[in-house]
Amino acid sequence: MKMKKNKFDEKVSNLRSNDRVEELEVKRVADVCLEQCLAIRLLDVGTGSGLFAEEFADRGIRTIGIDPDADMIAAARYYVTGVDFLVAQAERLPFKENTFDAVFMGMALHEITEPDKALHEAQRVSQDWVAVLEWPYPQSPDPAPAARRFKPEELQAMARKAGYRKISFVPLEHKVLYLLLV
Repeated sequence: MKMKKNKFDEKVSNLRSNDRVEELEVKRVADVCLEQCLAIRLLDVGTGSGLFAEEFADRGIRTIGIDPDADMIAAARYYVTGVDFLVAQAERLPFKENTFDAVFMGMALHEITEPDKALHEAQRVSQDWVAVLEWPYPQSPDPAPAARRFKPEELQAMARKAGYRKISFVPLEHKVLYLLLV
C-alpha cells in the first residue's frame, strides 16, 4: 500500500531532514541565543518550514515566524503548532517598535534583497538582541556560492550602521552565529 504524501513533502523535506537539523545545530543555536537574555517573545525572520521557530516555541517562548514565501508559511503551519506564522518581508516588518525581546534570522539574511534594511528593521522591533545564523566566509566545499555569503566585516558594518551597540559572533561547526545587541 502506498503512503499518501502531504503537499509539502517534496518542497521542504530536505529543510527538515535530520542531516539539516544536525548541520544547523538547531538546539545549540537556540541555547546560545537564549544565553543572551530571557526572551519571552521572539520573531523568527525567514522562518522557512519553521524549524527554528519550533525549537524556540518548544522552550516556552512565544514565537512568531515570518517568511515572504506563502508556500513556506503554509508548510510551517503544517509542521509546527503553537507558533503564529505570517507572510511578510524582512525589509518591512509589520510590527511596532520593541514588539519582541529578540529576533532570529536563521540562514535568511543572504536571501534578503536588502540585508542592511532587514537588519535595521530587526533592530527596530527587538528590545534586546538579534541573532543571525549564516555560513562562514569562505568555506569549501559548500554548495552556496561565496557571493551569497557575508564577510564578517561586511555583516559587522551593516550592523553598526543599523545601530547595534555590540556585535559578537560564535563560530559553530558548520555555520557562524552573529549576536547583535540592540
